[in-house]
Amino acid sequence: MKKLLVVLGMVGALFGFAGNVHGFDADPVFDPTVSITSTCNAETGQVEWTATVDNSGSFDRPATVVITVGDEEQPAQTVMDMESETFTGTTTTGVTVTIVVSNTNETNGTVTESTSYSESCEAFNPVVTINVVCSLVTGDVTWTATANNSSSTVAGSVVITVGDTAQDAVEVAAGSSETYTGSTSSDVTVTITMSNTGFPDDTATASDVHTGDCTPVFEPTITVDVTCTESSGTVNWAATISNSASTVDGTVVVSGAEGTTIQNSTVSASGSRNLSGTTEAGVTITVTASAEGFDDVSASDIYEGTCDPPATTTTTTTTTTTTTTTVVPSTFPATGVDEAQTQGSMNIAVLSVGFGALIGGVAMIARRRSNGGQK
Repeated sequence: MKKLLVVLGMVGALFGFAGNVHGFDADPVFDPTVSITSTCNAETGQVEWTATVDNSGSFDRPATVVITVGDEEQPAQTVMDMESETFTGTTTTGVTVTIVVSNTNETNGTVTESTSYSESCEAFNPVVTINVVCSLVTGDVTWTATANNSSSTVAGSVVITVGDTAQDAVEVAAGSSETYTGSTSSDVTVTITMSNTGFPDDTATASDVHTGDCTPVFEPTITVDVTCTESSGTVNWAATISNSASTVDGTVVVSGAEGTTIQNSTVSASGSRNLSGTTEAGVTITVTASAEGFDDVSASDIYEGTCDPPATTTTTTTTTTTTTTTVVPSTFPATGVDEAQTQGSMNIAVLSVGFGALIGGVAMIARRRSNGGQK
């Protein structure tokens, strides 16, 4: 029981404290504090303003905040009671920034503050570049310079000096950028400077130079091979033009009999080209590479022998045809003797004739002997 009383006492004390702060039936309070300042940012040349609305002393009364920069009113914003918020922005010299903090239920509690930076606020942030290059195609040395004044609020004066000769100064407006070009020679320094008398410590300078010769090179190498393909009796030619050691492009002409042009082509700087074709035995194939302002480079080859295909061999094939004849025995008249009997009779007749001839021969021999060998 004693513990319960202690807890109830603590709760009552807590509510009593809250009642002392605002009270359960406390009236709304609108008591904002407003401050606004402006300064110059020397790096950007802009006036920066900062406004703070402290509404922590208000109860049940949010603050409506309206900020006006010059003649431009920004959208209204809200700072709740018992809260604080900071607003920032940029402007230029002499422009007034005004902040109005109000509450529709507290017409007499409106707070208005303003600021304006009346002193000069400018910045000069020039950036310059220069690039001097040699063209090994034309042999010219050229320069390109840029003057970037885009982050400045004042104009810059640009002077370009080639060797010992300074060109006339040109103005680059604040917030803009310009590019300049020209030609020079090897070992000549080109300098660009951008300055403003009001900012003597912010002058920007850049220089560049091409040292050594700036001379184009045309040194192609050419190989030509003319060969015979005996299997077909064809004379072929092949050429390779290497321009890897050159800095300029070349024109390629392939010529044959009596200087007649066979092919035209090109070969790029640092590149190569392969060409091929057919010709006839005894014809010189010449390949010439040329470029304006340089001596021609040529190479030739010829196949001086004959290039005939192998002789053609003719093979004749004879085909023998064998004909087989089958004799069919004649059909005999009806005699009551069949074919087998007839064949047997014929065989006996043949044997009889042979035997008779043999007997006759023996008789003739015996007769000659009995007549003493006379015929």
